[in-house]
Amino acid sequence: IQSINDMLAALRDSRRAQRLLAEDAAHELKTPLTSLRLNIELLIRLDRRGTLDTALSAESRTRLLNDLGAQVAELSTLAAELTDLASGDINDESTEVLDLADVVVAAATRARSRAPDIEIALDVTSVWVSGRPAGLQRAVLNLIDNAGKWSPADQPVQVRLLAEGASAVLEVDDAGPGIDAADMPRVFDRFYRADSARALPGSGLGLSIVQRVVDAHGGRVTVSRSARGGALLRVSLPAAASPAGITRPTAGEDTVVR
Repeated sequence: IQSINDMLAALRDSRRAQRLLAEDAAHELKTPLTSLRLNIELLIRLDRRGTLDTALSAESRTRLLNDLGAQVAELSTLAAELTDLASGDINDESTEVLDLADVVVAAATRARSRAPDIEIALDVTSVWVSGRPAGLQRAVLNLIDNAGKWSPADQPVQVRLLAEGASAVLEVDDAGPGIDAADMPRVFDRFYRADSARALPGSGLGLSIVQRVVDAHGGRVTVSRSARGGALLRVSLPAAASPAGITRPTAGEDTVVR
């Protein structure tokens, strides 16, 4: 009887979590979809009147097209992150012993290609973990993307990977304004965005995905203020023994992903 009750309780919790995710997703999708629809309707209306070239100045057309591009990108990011949260891909991916340094470098390279203006300074040491490479890379990418939103143009996002006791420790910090103390307990909540972040691109899902990945790997993620005054996000994962006979070079602190 107890096993049946436990199973029913787990099923109720799962259905409740799915319902809450659907409700939150519908809420978050409403704003970008409304904005996208209004902009497209404006273009269609002007085109039907034959006034598309005269009603909008070149500057206004450029701004409108840039807005449309940004809204499509926002929806694409939100859809991808919702898929990550709704699916079981993090747990279904095969686990392997891997060098976390490779994952961090790959994520930094992807982040740089997505946002060419972001400078990323790497200081990584070869540390082996038992993990799921795609899930870990997504988590690191989200951390770097988050830091990149806040870092001033003349300050790099600093990414450090080191071995600390029996753990692999990843630190990502920026030189931005930092996270208010009142917001720190909620930064990993789904869709949570601090008031200061509402004008920035993003869905409020990136850090919740980080926590989900880290939890699935038996690790811990925390947030605090960095020495540079910005946010410091710190991930600690259980380290694993390196495969026999394999030694890897490390990237020094002067390594910069450009």
